[in-house]
Amino acid sequence: MFKAVYGDKMYDEAAIEQIELKQSRIALRLLKSGKSATEIFTEEQLSKSDELLKKTVAESNGKLKSTNVKFQATGMSADEFLDQFWEMVKDTPTMLAASPDHFLIGTDPSNLQVIEYNAGLPTKLVVKFGDEFLKVQAATPDYPLRMVAKFYLRDAETYVGGVLHELRTTKDGFDGIWGVYYPIAIPDRQFEAAREHTVVEVYNWYRFAMERLNRKG
Repeated sequence: MFKAVYGDKMYDEAAIEQIELKQSRIALRLLKSGKSATEIFTEEQLSKSDELLKKTVAESNGKLKSTNVKFQATGMSADEFLDQFWEMVKDTPTMLAASPDHFLIGTDPSNLQVIEYNAGLPTKLVVKFGDEFLKVQAATPDYPLRMVAKFYLRDAETYVGGVLHELRTTKDGFDGIWGVYYPIAIPDRQFEAAREHTVVEVYNWYRFAMERLNRKG
């Protein structure tokens, strides 16, 4: 069992799968061009995305806001989920399958590269895992397990935001807060799409972890 809450709404597995279906239709339209995943988005599009994000970062003046997706899951502990997640990060097909918005995944966990399609905007990001982002956003003491990262534009130097995913084991499984921190001036449409993206990929990582552990929720 998996359910998520954000924006005062609860999403069960069926509702999350409807969000994923919508994302999949968009991805299918892009892929039907016959081009490979790395050819779908042009240098012009990626450069435009870079400039828009740089503008958003400048307008935000260092302030961030979080997707703040809360979730509950059964069938495994938080430690087991994290162990499976770090194994999945090394596997490109699994990471691509986690979200229809994923079009490119580099599998070096210390320097993870990804192209995501968000609300009509393709963006190439570099994700660097490590605790440095905790200097920006404090952790929640009630959640002892966490994944922390900062993410940058594709030059690997222009800082955009950060990641603070917090988890804890419960009686029946685990729960957590999935926080992706974006510049506060990000347009509402993009932020809402980012939240939907977050819900879908966490749900799929949970599903994949359950399959790898040969368990049922």
